[in-house]
Amino acid sequence: DIPTADMLSTLVLYRLIYNGGPFVLALVLLGRHEFSAKVRADHNAARLPQVFALPEVRGEILRINKTQPFAEAGLALQGDKAFLVAHDSAYMMFSDTSTHQIAMGDPLGDPASFPALLDRFEARARSFRRKPVIYKAREDMLAKYESRGWRSLPIGQEAVVKLSDYTLQKPAMRELRRKLRKAEKAGVRVICHPAGTAPYARLQGISDVWLMAKAGDESRFSMGHFAPEYLDHALVFEARHNQKTVAFLTVWTESNGCEWSLDLMRGIPDAPDGVMHALVHAAITEAQKQNVENFNLCFVPFWVRPNASRWSHFLLWMFYNASALQEARGLYRFKNSFRPAWHQRYLVTPSRLPIGAVLAVRKLVRGN
Repeated sequence: DIPTADMLSTLVLYRLIYNGGPFVLALVLLGRHEFSAKVRADHNAARLPQVFALPEVRGEILRINKTQPFAEAGLALQGDKAFLVAHDSAYMMFSDTSTHQIAMGDPLGDPASFPALLDRFEARARSFRRKPVIYKAREDMLAKYESRGWRSLPIGQEAVVKLSDYTLQKPAMRELRRKLRKAEKAGVRVICHPAGTAPYARLQGISDVWLMAKAGDESRFSMGHFAPEYLDHALVFEARHNQKTVAFLTVWTESNGCEWSLDLMRGIPDAPDGVMHALVHAAITEAQKQNVENFNLCFVPFWVRPNASRWSHFLLWMFYNASALQEARGLYRFKNSFRPAWHQRYLVTPSRLPIGAVLAVRKLVRGN
């Protein structure tokens, strides 16, 4: 007789070989398709769309930003992206990896120029054997991408507060009122610094402590970073407690006046409870005084997606590590206390299997 343990071991080994072989082969083929380490460029440079660095087009970017309604256009001023510009009226900002060409958001500016921009974006990616990707695409742009045969993956939501409706008197604002009372009782005071006037040396210390507590480096691409030359374009709100700075946030105002948007939010670990709520409330109140229509609280990644397919859950799990997903829960609760409207954002790419695009964007955004 064959011992039971040996029989079970043989059956398990058989299943691994029979079922595992095709799976491993599929992963190898996918890896060759999505992650080729060598980039073979088309050497006919005359056929490539012209690409600009920020110093070459800063004036045009600043002018276009003032004509469009999305304050997140301030990311164009970070200095870490390249630009495609169409008819001096619209642009796309993007960064390259070895395998992908990743746009930060949709085209910005005159919608009439978007088709030409997307043609150039796709042509350049094709010339360098890279796959084009749009990160954090808006829902109203999906039809344009789908008409090109591109596919979309929901990756998170953006929180936008309609300022004409914002008031602390609503019953739904109970949690926010409680946090604001705690900050007020602790003696927190918020100061608004106009663009270019913030006490950067003082804020640098807060930023350094915050980065140390997170055990990470500055993120780029889809998030701002602490640098005076970058922050000179932003409003800065500083929270003081017992004559010391304990937190700050910065606000993009790069739009036609329709929207302001959060950028950096940083504080020391032992800052008084409610200090971040107080900073955001002060920024929203200032935007209301300036007759701004919307205040964008920015992006929160999905941690749970009702009715999502297992494939979507798998891709999101690949995109966000466990700590990011845990952080997303707290971030959602914080932003939801301001009772925003939530708008889905997407990753868009032509690939049928977007694993490579997901990993490329993750590395670019998170650095891991």
